[in-house]
Amino acid sequence: MAEPSASTPTRRFLLECSGACGDLGTFIPHVIGAITVAGLASAGVLLGFATFLIATGLFYGLPLPVQPMKAISAVILTGGLRPGEVAAAGIMIGTVLLVLGITGWIGRLARAIPQSVSAGLQLGLGLLMGMLGIKLILETPWLGFGSLALLFALMRIPQCPAAPIALAAAMIAGWVTGKVGIASGAAMTRARRSSSYRPGRKSGAALNLLYCRSSL
Repeated sequence: MAEPSASTPTRRFLLECSGACGDLGTFIPHVIGAITVAGLASAGVLLGFATFLIATGLFYGLPLPVQPMKAISAVILTGGLRPGEVAAAGIMIGTVLLVLGITGWIGRLARAIPQSVSAGLQLGLGLLMGMLGIKLILETPWLGFGSLALLFALMRIPQCPAAPIALAAAMIAGWVTGKVGIASGAAMTRARRSSSYRPGRKSGAALNLLYCRSSL
């Protein structure tokens, strides 16, 4: 059976579906990290992204990816920010960017800041996320190194969504064996109230492995 040409509605529909899922490799790990590590409400996070996805699509006339700010996401994962601190950071950054955009100073500021500053920040956050990922991989080595091997194997297959498949396989393996799980909201709240809480304990090694990959 011949494949549909690029001009057919079926082909266009498949291309639209592929483009809609193109950013899941970075979106899913960061969102899951914000929910499991920082204890953010999943309904609020997903509703916020959905609202802005629809709004940007209607405003610009074409779908645009609304990605989490990876710098804030990295700080959430490595610094253990609380939901109130995450909300405050979002409000402050949004206000600053809005003012810079309205006044036109954002372009001048971008030209004034050397590229080395941005590269240094990205490198530092990437190293912190890498250290966190390695630490959690060593807590469950069979799952961490198994997920890493599966990820590299799937990356060799053309047009294969390696990150989502590896993430799903790791979550299923952890759930079946009962070794790794995603904490519920109530459990996260109780853990945060205890003095023994450490960021990232409930997220699982496989998730943090994917955080490190998506931040590079």
